[in-house]
Amino acid sequence: MTREPQSPLSPPGFVEPESRPKRAKTPWELPIAAALCVLVTLLAMGFVSRAYSSADSDRSEVFLDQKLDTLMLEVRAIARRSVHVDDLNGWDDGDDLVPSLSFQKHDGDWLDPDDPFSGNRIVGNQWLYARRLGIENLAGESQVDLRLARLEIYRYDKTRGYVLVRERRQIMGAGPTYEDAARVLDLYVLAIQNSPMTWDDPSDIRARLESRLLDLEARNPGTRIRTHWITKLAYGRDPFYRPVLSECEEADPASAYVYPGRYVLEALRDDDDDGLRFSLADSSNHALRLEDEKRLFERRVEAGLEDPDEPSWRLLLEDLYSSPERYRDAMILNLHGGTLPLPPLRNYSDAAKIPELDRGLRVVSHPEKLRFDSGRAGGQAEDVSLRVYAWRSEPDDPSGPGQDTGARPIVLRIPDLDLRASKDSGE
Repeated sequence: MTREPQSPLSPPGFVEPESRPKRAKTPWELPIAAALCVLVTLLAMGFVSRAYSSADSDRSEVFLDQKLDTLMLEVRAIARRSVHVDDLNGWDDGDDLVPSLSFQKHDGDWLDPDDPFSGNRIVGNQWLYARRLGIENLAGESQVDLRLARLEIYRYDKTRGYVLVRERRQIMGAGPTYEDAARVLDLYVLAIQNSPMTWDDPSDIRARLESRLLDLEARNPGTRIRTHWITKLAYGRDPFYRPVLSECEEADPASAYVYPGRYVLEALRDDDDDGLRFSLADSSNHALRLEDEKRLFERRVEAGLEDPDEPSWRLLLEDLYSSPERYRDAMILNLHGGTLPLPPLRNYSDAAKIPELDRGLRVVSHPEKLRFDSGRAGGQAEDVSLRVYAWRSEPDDPSGPGQDTGARPIVLRIPDLDLRASKDSGE
């Protein structure tokens, strides 16, 4: 019998074992192995499915508990803000189920159910959750100043519809007013309409901020935050200034002033010709003189067109400088990110004009010197000398009432101010 050649890696004297004959496979082994693989796969899928369902159920339960606490905090904040207990009756939902899981409103409507502060979502073609608030009167004459708030949260089921999953009841009354609060804070929110904002849509930011402030009040009893929204840089000098919004890459050639279409503006201007007309100030339309803007703002407040606690940014800055004691403990929140909008001011006045008498005639005045000695330091007092200049904006216009500007007297009137060298000398 011949022996197989020895492998060069085998040690000396090593004898290769004889190969064993292979055993034939039975026809049942392959199906059994396949069945075992399928069984293991099904068991693993079932375990993963149960684990996922359990985790989803746990998240849902945690969400419901947190949402119930948050909604009840909002109801308490509403009660504390109410001047009279009957104001709570207006928040009763009756028999309606509301998909918005918040009591915040934007432009008079509930927040969208899928808003991050609400947190609701759609399953199939229905909102997964809904809430209902009931306000009930308590029996007895001694309970006329109290109300029973019943808050319910429902979850949608494909077979049973909306099913009650959470409920809480609490007796409430009208809370302290701003005057009775232990601490009142004024928050001035700078959100200029015609100035770039780097965060988000201004209307969305406003709704979210008001929601957070309401939650902050609810978590700090006795604290009231009065929010003042500053949305205008200033009133523009030209009341007929009409910029247009353009969403195209190229500006409209028919319009001299164009705003990018991504601006969200409540009002570019007020077109009512009632003496209260205004336009927004910007780099192309400088702000009114301070006293003129104050008078216009006061007239608009009297007409109910402006909130007296929400002036323009220019008027607020002036008041911060001139009356700092009024803003003790006040806070300013800038919603423009790393930029600070500034009012478009200029240090010169417009020329005087009377278009109904002479359309093209313009007159300006300025002092001869930047500084005059008043005599208070022991020097010689000086009279303030002013110079006046008249010209025509359209010298070649033949339709003007008259071309000779020197034929008309120029009167310079300075009310309530004596510019003579010495008041005591009687000069």
